[in-house]
Amino acid sequence: MILFKKPSIDTALFDLWEDNIAIISPDGIIIYTNKSWKQFAQDNGLDPLECSEGTNYLQICDKAIGEFSSESSIAGEGIRDIISGKKHIFKLEYPCHSPDEKRWFLLKVTPLSKTYPTDVFIQHIDITERKEAELLAKKEQRQLKKAQSIGNMGSWQFNLNTGTITISEEACRIYGLEIGKIYTITEVQKIPLPEYRPMLDDALEKLVKGEREYDVEFKIKRPSDGRIVDIHSVAEYDSQNNTVTGIIKDITDSKKSEAQILKNEQELDAIYQNAPVIMMLVDKERRVRKINDSGAKFAGEYPDELIGMRGGEALRCIHYLDDPKGCGFGPFCDECTVRNTVMDTFATGQSHEMVEATLPFLLDGKNKELTFLLSTSLIHFEKEPMVLVSILDITARKESEAKFKSYINNAPDGIFITDKNGYYVDVNPAACEITGYSEDELLGMNLLDLLPHDIHEYVINKFEDVKNKGKADIEIPYLTKEGDRR
Repeated sequence: MILFKKPSIDTALFDLWEDNIAIISPDGIIIYTNKSWKQFAQDNGLDPLECSEGTNYLQICDKAIGEFSSESSIAGEGIRDIISGKKHIFKLEYPCHSPDEKRWFLLKVTPLSKTYPTDVFIQHIDITERKEAELLAKKEQRQLKKAQSIGNMGSWQFNLNTGTITISEEACRIYGLEIGKIYTITEVQKIPLPEYRPMLDDALEKLVKGEREYDVEFKIKRPSDGRIVDIHSVAEYDSQNNTVTGIIKDITDSKKSEAQILKNEQELDAIYQNAPVIMMLVDKERRVRKINDSGAKFAGEYPDELIGMRGGEALRCIHYLDDPKGCGFGPFCDECTVRNTVMDTFATGQSHEMVEATLPFLLDGKNKELTFLLSTSLIHFEKEPMVLVSILDITARKESEAKFKSYINNAPDGIFITDKNGYYVDVNPAACEITGYSEDELLGMNLLDLLPHDIHEYVINKFEDVKNKGKADIEIPYLTKEGDRR
């Protein structure tokens, strides 16, 4: 039978405590455990001989092995310091995980008398809930820190009572400040460029007075490297604590991008307005949302007067008068190349390039049939899908081509037109007559097919001269369809 002394204090109330409580003597023997201690031992399958009255608690701490044995050694040393009077209180937080759950406890040791060595009072307090909250807070802090780093964003807080500022690590990096150093509000307020100081002071004053939200953009000169950085900051005021809490974001890159985008937009707008072709943006109802100067000049109106009209009406296609509802509803409109090309681009997203079309227009009070090349592209303008329509008037070119074709066809001499590889792409009637071939037979033949073999090399060299110098004068024989040399 193991004999041990009784505790020197009344222990009756300790059974009502949720904490696991034990009292040990100066030699380390457990002389009392409460109900919670015993219940914990039973619930966790502990050997009563290792944790109940009569057991040497200090020896258990000294002999502990395993994952958390280092904490047991520290606990044993701390308990001895209380027994001897070296310390008046000892605390140790330690993990005590089970297979089913993670747990943390706080070991608290206090003396039971001021005469040393003394009995000591041991509490094992469950702090799992607090520890999990701390771990979650640390995890969220790490995530916030990472998010701030990724987003190039930092946080700050002005304490208007003390004149000090709390700054996150990322905010320090953005501002070019030393991480961990304590700064005053006055020191930090010197970092923005001087021309922004009045605006920033006014914004802060109005925020504190509740007159306006704090949402500002400004430039700073970083103390660390002298670099000029664009900053965007928003903040809120806590009147109860007299603090201002906000975030800052380095927007230097986005500012540069905005400036470049603006420059590109201005350049594109200049190209758009000054392009020698008609260009207009139309919505799904084919109404003009934007038109360039060439388009307005063609229509004989100011650009603003054409906005909202359907394309055919804006450009004075005579068929927009065929139906009271206007452009797109008349009997001709179903076959209109312009309308169908635009609608196809809306439906499929497919661009079209250089589609030839001929339409009658009312220009200067007269009907005139024009031929043009139509191109369409689907774009998004002001968050709305639209089609950019480009119209190149080729009427004069087509008329010149017709005149040129008439000249060729009526010429008394044979005229042969080839591509760059020497294949015939056009011939006149006289060429057919002197060779004996029909037009269909000649088209697709090579110029060497009509020449004697012994002059092929000579002709090839002359053909290169034509391509390089623009012309060559030669006299050569040719072969007819019957094989006669002429």
